[in-house]
Amino acid sequence: MTFHRPPLRTIPRVARAFAVVAFAVAAAAPVEAAALATFTISGTFSGAALGTGDGKPAPAHTHTWVKQSQKEWVPPEKQTVQVGVDAKGKPVYETKIVKPGYWRTVAFFRCSCGQTKS
Repeated sequence: MTFHRPPLRTIPRVARAFAVVAFAVAAAAPVEAAALATFTISGTFSGAALGTGDGKPAPAHTHTWVKQSQKEWVPPEKQTVQVGVDAKGKPVYETKIVKPGYWRTVAFFRCSCGQTKS
């Protein structure tokens, strides 16, 4: 026996939840004139992302490098060698592992903007 379940309507629920939270935050905190100045009429952010508002460009990003490490697998080194000949004199080859595989730790630096360097 199967039960029919209507599809979930997540988008209207999420939008409604966001509206309730936004209304509660707006009602709880008084709005200052400086806070309103950072938004344009269309509602897009026009603060530090586009500059200071006095015609000067935004300051350049200064990288803050954080050292990180990760492990990577180094595959084994293999070599094909002749191990003998068959009854007709044809060579018989085998692939032998010359050096086994191993894990190695690689250190690198990452910035909050996503850029990495070794």
